[in-house]
Amino acid sequence: MELTRRNRNSIDPVSGRRPVVIERPSARDLRIFRLLDPRFGHRFLPSNLIHYFIGGDKTFLVKRLGHLKERQNAYLHWPEQQSYSENAKYKHGVYALTAKGARAINTTIPPLPKEEYAHELLRCIVEASFAIGAKEAGLRHVGWRELSVHPFVPAATRSSEHPFRIALRDGHMQADGPPIILVRETSQAQQRVFLPCK
Repeated sequence: MELTRRNRNSIDPVSGRRPVVIERPSARDLRIFRLLDPRFGHRFLPSNLIHYFIGGDKTFLVKRLGHLKERQNAYLHWPEQQSYSENAKYKHGVYALTAKGARAINTTIPPLPKEEYAHELLRCIVEASFAIGAKEAGLRHVGWRELSVHPFVPAATRSSEHPFRIALRDGHMQADGPPIILVRETSQAQQRVFLPCK
């Protein structure tokens, strides 16, 4: 039987092929879900950056991402906004967690207005790029996952739905995401660079 190719953004399995049913995500799948956990900085990521953090065979990873977003699995989704770009089919596909994927790692996904997609995607790519650059430069990137459990972070901030909201005398300022902290550790000292996200 001839297989019918699907569009990359389709949630339907390839016709003529038995669907891959993922009843229990693998340990590697769960690593992908945690990478896309919006509480810790990467609500959206393209497949090439997912591959950088997860590793392994790139072709297999892209296929697995496709299976994870298919209708019968629905752990990931392909934000429709990325298809509006004129050269969308030449770009790496962007993925995000669904509610089902979030439940697999015991979390929930806070809502995000559709018009915020491009801004949030760019923020996620910038933060991921800092993490990658820090590693290649011999620095350590401190993300919100690590920072949120620091003893100096108040419990109210840690459990807040808006942990990056800064109180002002006349209202508040909402940072786009967690601060970016880069650390250089030597035997004599520890140097830190703190970049607030706005």
